[in-house]
Amino acid sequence: PIIKKIQNHLREKVYGQDEAISTVVSGYFNSVMTYNKNNTGNQRPKAVFLFAGAPGVGKTYLANAAAEAIGVPFHQFDMSSFSDKEAPLEFAGSDRVFKSSHEGLVTGFVRQNPRCVLLFDEIEKAHINIIHLFLQILDAGCLKDSFIGTNVSFKDAIIIMTTNAGSEKSSSISGFAEKREAQAKEKTEKALFSFLRPEFINRIDEIITFNHLTKADFEKIAKLMLSQLSESLSEKGIKLSY
Repeated sequence: PIIKKIQNHLREKVYGQDEAISTVVSGYFNSVMTYNKNNTGNQRPKAVFLFAGAPGVGKTYLANAAAEAIGVPFHQFDMSSFSDKEAPLEFAGSDRVFKSSHEGLVTGFVRQNPRCVLLFDEIEKAHINIIHLFLQILDAGCLKDSFIGTNVSFKDAIIIMTTNAGSEKSSSISGFAEKREAQAKEKTEKALFSFLRPEFINRIDEIITFNHLTKADFEKIAKLMLSQLSESLSEKGIKLSY
């Protein structure tokens, strides 16, 4: 019942990605069940997903919708902001000896919202030092914030990373679904191993390759967005027809 409810909620919001939705929902509940059975020894994050696919196919939108369906806070981090060697200071805080020291952007949010969905967008843009921090989180389920000087637990967080690696940038519309999706999945897997170490990939619960959207999917999305706009305008006494 609750699984079906969450799945239906996501399918009402995210079009053309039924397989991805099913994998996220089943993966989440499997991880919760495993977590509850091994609660004394397992301190890893509750679930770790990697969403792969072309830009504009719904990766970020599904992550946000999943947080809404589960009922936990959501935060998106653009990994291009963590691409230089000083990035760990922003990610996990800087020591108080520095004049401009502060709590980490990621560790600070998790400390205040231990049950949450964290989205790390375009993980391939992260500096190698950030990847090392991720390995600590995925392995031990915690990370020390240098500003507050204590470990922050990630064991109740759901971590979602996205990547465009291996995807075709020219268009997210496909005419020959099955063959092209199989090729896209193969290209994505090869691309992932080119910038992520095997020990990192092995700590991910599910790698989900998103479908290319069809013309029918885009029509549904357009209708949904126009419907939402129409409702917003009607509150101001403006009628929108389309």
